[in-house]
Amino acid sequence: MPIQNITCPSLNRMYLDRKGIRQQIPESPQKRARPGRPGGFDRPMYHGVRYNVERFFGWMENYRKITIRYERIPNLFLSLIQLACIMILWRVLK
Repeated sequence: MPIQNITCPSLNRMYLDRKGIRQQIPESPQKRARPGRPGGFDRPMYHGVRYNVERFFGWMENYRKITIRYERIPNLFLSLIQLACIMILWRVLK
């Protein structure tokens, strides 16, 4: 692979991280951590995972007892979620 002329520090850091090269120079003390997405953010993978999570919570909203969370005992609440998942799979596979 030819050496790329990368001038942006964040792209340079990402390129070196991908190659497994560790940083030797400490970060500047004036530089603060900025909020936002991490450097290795993969948008297509994120959207695929987010779609599945949103769909799961949409299915869970059909079960009122889970949505409102009447149960305060964690083991009982987890068992209700598992029961709802079984019912959803049974309905899909039927």
